[in-house]
Amino acid sequence: MKNATIPFILIVSLLSLSGLTTKALSQHFPYGKCIDAEIDADSTHEYDVLHYDLHIGPYFEEDEVWCTASIDFTPMTADFDTLLLHAEGLDISYIYDDYYDTLDFQIVPEGLEIYLNALLQPADTITIHIEYTAPVIPGYSSPGFHKAYEYCFTFNEPYGARKWFPCYDLPFDKATLECEIWVPSGYIAVSNGELVDVTPSGEYDIYTWREDDPITTYLISIAAGPYLELTDFTSDSIPLHYYVYPEDSAAAVYDFANTPDMVEFFSEIFGPYPFQMYGMAEAHLFNGWGAMEHQSVTTYGLNLINGTRQYEYIVSHELAHMWWGDCLSPLTFAEIWLNEGFATYSEALYIEARYDTLREHMENKAYSYFWEDQNQLRYPIYDPPPGFLFGSAVYCKGGWVLHMLRNVIGDSAFFAGLQNYHAQYAYGNVTTPEFQAEMEAVYGDDLGWFFDEWVYEAGFPEYDYNWMAEYFGGDYIITFNLEQVQSNAPVFTMPVDLMFNSADAETVITVWNDQQYQQFQFTVEFPPAGFSFDPEAKILKWDIPLGIEPEGGAAAASFALGQNYPNPFNPSTTIRFDLPYPSKVRLEIYNILGQRVVVLVDEIEPAGYRSVVWNSRSDKGVELASGLYIYRLKAEALNGEGKFASLKKMMLIK
Repeated sequence: MKNATIPFILIVSLLSLSGLTTKALSQHFPYGKCIDAEIDADSTHEYDVLHYDLHIGPYFEEDEVWCTASIDFTPMTADFDTLLLHAEGLDISYIYDDYYDTLDFQIVPEGLEIYLNALLQPADTITIHIEYTAPVIPGYSSPGFHKAYEYCFTFNEPYGARKWFPCYDLPFDKATLECEIWVPSGYIAVSNGELVDVTPSGEYDIYTWREDDPITTYLISIAAGPYLELTDFTSDSIPLHYYVYPEDSAAAVYDFANTPDMVEFFSEIFGPYPFQMYGMAEAHLFNGWGAMEHQSVTTYGLNLINGTRQYEYIVSHELAHMWWGDCLSPLTFAEIWLNEGFATYSEALYIEARYDTLREHMENKAYSYFWEDQNQLRYPIYDPPPGFLFGSAVYCKGGWVLHMLRNVIGDSAFFAGLQNYHAQYAYGNVTTPEFQAEMEAVYGDDLGWFFDEWVYEAGFPEYDYNWMAEYFGGDYIITFNLEQVQSNAPVFTMPVDLMFNSADAETVITVWNDQQYQQFQFTVEFPPAGFSFDPEAKILKWDIPLGIEPEGGAAAASFALGQNYPNPFNPSTTIRFDLPYPSKVRLEIYNILGQRVVVLVDEIEPAGYRSVVWNSRSDKGVELASGLYIYRLKAEALNGEGKFASLKKMMLIK
């Protein structure tokens, strides 16, 4: 960025690497291994919920809310006489059927067990009605029903719907929905689907919302309060409704202004927007620092609305979930990367199309993943372990997996595969093998090697390499040695780009690396003075960016600042720079606040390839914190042939 100051660059990086996810700021849920990870929906689902009809009473007077849930279902087995629903913390007062016959029930460890008055068969359909009260959950970060001053909102993912209505609370059971919400006159109530009626009733208004598209329970939501409603439309007349706190309305108008463009962009690359409308409802979710992709209406944290578009990537992330997670829902939460990895990469696709900063965005996602991998836990993105259902690997590595798949199979096949996948499974549930099959169909070959290593295994490749060039018969023969040195991870099969250049020539050679150690030989027509490993950053990796110089010790062709290695690092890392002429050089390290940490070089350096080792523990005895650091090189040729300035990012981890 021309004339950008160091503090500005640091601030931008801090926003991207702050740990803020679209669920919460540094929030990891306390759930164990996905309890539905091994479920075969077709063989174990004893009944199928067809429709939920929820009546939510006034919420603002007590620490509980009065509700009635009417549930239509059909048995999947013969002689069905007992209905088991998930329910947690609900005070059940009365259960009856359509004939107003009372049904016996009891609270069991699994939830609510209801005893029917007749044996039902698979062709039968029955409706039961449950009157109960649901507790208001304290705080704003746990699943359930919440109150925040004059507002209320719900949050369910992954298994929290059962905390405010009885249901079959697993993601593969989709049903239609009608939700009737009583609020004080003048308030607005929001739920999923389409607003079909607002009926005054004394001091209350009754809002009725209907979702005719199948919805899984963790995406059912309500939000209500003295909202101000803002309305917009896409170019093809899809209505957009934003329900915001009145004091935040001006900021919301600016922050949400690009949402119509996002809908149109995603509709072009993924397929038509799958629902009747899209909305966002402001809430105190995760103390205002989180967002949740409830079907057709995202719950959006109040602190993310500040009139700067600082969190526009979260707007795009949650919108993308309407395709990935809502219309196509995971069969089980073991498949959560099909939600979060897809939405994370959707952020990048919009940024690529509108801001041309894809590489920087993906690098920031990589740093977030590397930090978690090195400081907390290494795990696969498929079926994440306890505490990491919404970890950085699921989001950031998941997004990178799609980015790498795109580069492996090509843009045309990748986007065709996404559209086919979405069309094939719209309004249903999906698994990783189904996504893999759709991608193999457009690629025309097996992709098991890619999915096995990147989705089902943990870790990433760490490349060590060296090379040399020999002049022979008018050309230069390059011998390139490549080794994967990672531990606790498989050997990754990937196409790797190698770029060699001279002052007036450049070539990129792609090698297929499928072994821990490989040697490659190839010929170029010019003396290779410079080299870049994976120059377009197509691979989620660590690499050593220091090759063996061409035979004879050729001089640097131009000024250059290389990426440090290792990166992330602890406590030492090596920084390389190239000088075509003897130059006055200054190399400095800055922290995330723009404060200079140390000057590594401040002297005249000879021409050639130079490297400097920085030990973060040796600087004045100060223990530096983990995080992002910036190193900046300034060089001025002594012969007046040019000046050079460049900066790069690196990550210190402990």
